[in-house]
Amino acid sequence: MKAVIFDIDGTLLENSRAHKLAFSTLFKRYGIDKHKYNNLITHGMTDRGIVYEVFRISGFQKSEQELDLLVKELSDIFMEFFEPSDVAMLPGVADLLKELSNKAILGIGTGNCKKIALARLAAADLHSYFKFGSFGDNFLRREEMLQEALSLIPRSENLDIFVIGDTPKDIDAAKKVRATAIAVATGNYTVDQLADADLVVENFSVDRRKIINFILNHHSYKS
Repeated sequence: MKAVIFDIDGTLLENSRAHKLAFSTLFKRYGIDKHKYNNLITHGMTDRGIVYEVFRISGFQKSEQELDLLVKELSDIFMEFFEPSDVAMLPGVADLLKELSNKAILGIGTGNCKKIALARLAAADLHSYFKFGSFGDNFLRREEMLQEALSLIPRSENLDIFVIGDTPKDIDAAKKVRATAIAVATGNYTVDQLADADLVVENFSVDRRKIINFILNHHSYKS
């Protein structure tokens, strides 16, 4: 059996304006200036991890309970800004998901908070392709989020697990949970910068057949 776990930002959808506004609004509410976190590279981080790190570098240590409330506040702010027009699908996504859904179990493994992720997927009419999901509300590290996603996959003696993302953090997290990493250069990183993945492609439109053949014929670490 094949299971494929997809990231969202830079993989399925373009980055969200409402998401970016939600973060900046949250931090402004708590008196954190942009210059405090302008140099923080957030690509591949979870929403909880971003909130934790921005407060940390700004001199605030937050408890787990405080982080829970901040992450919920972030999601609520996002919904205030969110419009369906905010969602833009990346090239080849719909065709890839349509074909893969007949050959594998598809899931979501994203750093987005659950409410944010589901709103964006529904607006893009992609939500029905995914049978399980793990989100960034509760995890500081991406590999922890992926580990939960793996636990949601029906067990099989011949289970091959693939993680598809667009950042080095996606690749690193996939390897830490012993899944096969597929990287797509539709985010902020080039093919060369994603070379540590088991397979690297330019985009889902040009490379759809290459991705599908790789998944069907490759045995992942979990086999």
